[in-house]
Amino acid sequence: MNILCLFVAAIMLLTGPIQAEEVSTLPKSIESVNGSVEVSGQWVVTSRLNSTAPLLAQLNAVKIVCHQAQGICHEAVAALYTKEDAPQLRRQFLNALFSEYKITRWDSSGITAISAKPVADVEIQIDLKAGTARRRHQETKSRGNQTANPGLIVVWELK
Repeated sequence: MNILCLFVAAIMLLTGPIQAEEVSTLPKSIESVNGSVEVSGQWVVTSRLNSTAPLLAQLNAVKIVCHQAQGICHEAVAALYTKEDAPQLRRQFLNALFSEYKITRWDSSGITAISAKPVADVEIQIDLKAGTARRRHQETKSRGNQTANPGLIVVWELK
């Protein structure tokens, strides 16, 4: 399935410039089964403080799998960067991101998990009752990165 997705994306890249409205992703889905939660859809920016540069392309697809027993969530994001994301780009490019999050809360209402990177904390919150998910990125100097800007915060919602 993953190879098919990459093949389709490669064909789309070869056919010329792509606009956001020309690409679709699988519909939003949040499912809980036997101590695991699977989330898929697309991240859409809802709030951006002190930054104009995209941390994720507008054209993206996300899959998150959380395992209660292991206490971790894995997030896979496919992102297609275009001139809509950064006008200085000479051509669009496809990127794949994979992150691991430590679960800090898992109860009947949902999950909170965090990935503490050297320059930023990225947190995922999954609300099982409301059927929503959000992703929050905030830079931090707490792990020695003095160029980080703690005022840089970006929030995405799963669509």
